[in-house]
Amino acid sequence: MTILTLIAENQSNTGQKYAHLEQLFKGAIRDGMLKPGEKLPPLRTAAWEAKCSLGTMSRVYSSLERKGLVNARVGQGTFVQEAANIGADVILPKPHQEKREQSLTTGPVIDLGMNAIANDWGKK
Repeated sequence: MTILTLIAENQSNTGQKYAHLEQLFKGAIRDGMLKPGEKLPPLRTAAWEAKCSLGTMSRVYSSLERKGLVNARVGQGTFVQEAANIGADVILPKPHQEKREQSLTTGPVIDLGMNAIANDWGKK
């Protein structure tokens, strides 16, 4: 079974189509149907199978990339991240980002400079 077959067989008539499709991709990655390094289908093909707009499928792919589950490469496609890298760049700062020195003059400081997204891809 491929991800395109899974999308075609699991059409949702209720709720947000975007959220349903995102959960399908997360489940396929978690269950090993989509293996690390595997290329996801092109956006247009996935949107056609899901009977949704290109914008909806683009939103799904973008969300998966923000959560660190996939990696989009310009001109090559979108690939499932290696298991060791899933979510690593979302939770931890990238190596080229340096933490700025802050003086603690009036008490504890909360650094709101980095926004981290919780990796909820394991939920159903």
